[in-house]
Amino acid sequence: MKKLALFYVLTLLLAGCASSERVADKAVSVNDDTGRIENYFKSRAAENKFINGLIREQKGDYSGAILEYYDALNYDSSAGIYYTIAKDYYALNKISNALNNIQIAINKEPRNINYRFLAASIYKFAHLRDSAVTQFKAILKADSTNPKALFGLAKLYEAKRPMEAMELYKKALDVVGPDWEVLLAMADLSERLGRLEKTIDYVKKLISLAPSNLNLKKILIELYIRDKKYDDALAALDNLIPLFPNDLNLIEYKAHIYVIKKEWGKSFEEYRKIIGSNDVKFNKKFLIAASFINQAQTDNDTTLLPYAEKLMLRIDSDSLDWRVKAALGDVYQRERKDSLAIEYLKQAVNLAEWNSTIWVQLGGLLFDNHKYDEAIAEMTKAVDHFPDNFVVNIILGLSYSQKGENKKAKKFLMKAVSLNPNDLNANSALGFTLYQLKEYKDAEKYLRNAIKISPDNAQIYGMLGMIYDDQKEWQKCDEAYKKALSIDSTSALTMNNYAYSLTKRDSSDLKYALELVNKALEKEPENSSYLDTKGWVLYKMGKPKEAADYVLRALKKDEKNEEVLKHMAEIYKALGEDAKANEYFKKVKDAAKVKEAAREKPDGKKGNKQ
Repeated sequence: MKKLALFYVLTLLLAGCASSERVADKAVSVNDDTGRIENYFKSRAAENKFINGLIREQKGDYSGAILEYYDALNYDSSAGIYYTIAKDYYALNKISNALNNIQIAINKEPRNINYRFLAASIYKFAHLRDSAVTQFKAILKADSTNPKALFGLAKLYEAKRPMEAMELYKKALDVVGPDWEVLLAMADLSERLGRLEKTIDYVKKLISLAPSNLNLKKILIELYIRDKKYDDALAALDNLIPLFPNDLNLIEYKAHIYVIKKEWGKSFEEYRKIIGSNDVKFNKKFLIAASFINQAQTDNDTTLLPYAEKLMLRIDSDSLDWRVKAALGDVYQRERKDSLAIEYLKQAVNLAEWNSTIWVQLGGLLFDNHKYDEAIAEMTKAVDHFPDNFVVNIILGLSYSQKGENKKAKKFLMKAVSLNPNDLNANSALGFTLYQLKEYKDAEKYLRNAIKISPDNAQIYGMLGMIYDDQKEWQKCDEAYKKALSIDSTSALTMNNYAYSLTKRDSSDLKYALELVNKALEKEPENSSYLDTKGWVLYKMGKPKEAADYVLRALKKDEKNEEVLKHMAEIYKALGEDAKANEYFKKVKDAAKVKEAAREKPDGKKGNKQ
């Protein structure tokens, strides 16, 4: 909300008074206390010179006027002439000369308050505050109710003695009654002192003096808001908005109050009026709509997102700005409308290719939605723009890994690790990819790095178990799987993989393997890989008939898996059903051909379930 700062507005209102005061200081006539000129001067020559000076002064020729006044001093050294010279030097900003002459005038006539007012003005201008205070005090000593002196001294006291300043303003107000300039100063000082109740009272009095002043009424509304008098503020706005229906500042105040009260629907209706106005700049409209997104995040309140969506869509209808597209992508992602989020994020990156943050958001969203081909397409473009962006490289590497294109995955995951050597995900993903490529030594290296980063990560120990399983390093394999299960004894994946590994040993503990896979199936009873593992464990235990039931169930869910097909062929062979066994051996060969034709497809091993 655009804040109509009270101090700023009052300063503007007071500025006119201050400038007029300066002009008045310079234009003060000696006639007030010296009588008519012709009766004042002791000689005709002095009078003529003085009149000539006044004529020059009226023409703005202060230097010429001063020369005439100095000539008059040759004939008459009256205090009034020194006062007039001081006044003209002041007009020329020759402060030292002005002070010298006004002091002479005061020395000659110490009771003349006009002289002391001019001296106070000059001292204030010269930042000689204490000297100005002395002059005002001298005036008040002679006339304790002089309103101009009370006001002037109060202004000087505001900075360091604000409470005394306020008392002086009150005295001035007692003398002159409701006065615009005094009330403005009191309101301004009270606001700076944080006395909102008093400030509200003073502003109300100012409004009574100027009932048509809209700025003062806006100040009053802002004061109500700051003082948490929201109903008073709304009442004032309801009176003003019908009179000024196109004043967007008033509408914004109303919207802001509803935000404070968390009445989001009403706030949205007011902000919609602002966003629909052609007089409001794009940046302001965008910030308003974005505030609903920010508030939704702060309060964890998704009910605000539809408001943000509608406001952003309204802005989007008149704009091609990438920020709106990105914001809409963010809103839709938060609303779990991922297709729309992807659509708008793609538009945003096309408009702002230099913005890595949007690329990362788009890539992450595509990956999370298993749109690996699209993720690869977008992140390939992104990596051209940001070759050293860690997240872009890791998303691209992971996307290739999910597609089974492990050589390409390796390239980008290696880059990610080089950019951030201590990142857990980069090291573990690279380790797994290298395992898929059968580069076991390097795979172990990066998985060991991952363990240093996350010593109690069961998944990484499970991957190490797979590596050692492939290399038939059974002791290391057992150690890795047992460590994984000691960290997470409920991991169905680890139990399944370890159970399957145990079937490969000549002297394996098949009873333990069966126990492990049964626990895995308790957690995921329809997992085809786990069903196949149980079937193979039973086969190894010499129970081919029971084994067949589980492997057939696995094939119903994954009918082209080469390894599962091979298991079924072996089981039928053990059952003496050679025709069926040969049928499945043929299916194994067909599956192998398909695999060979495909580009870097996963090899179907049990460990691939990581």
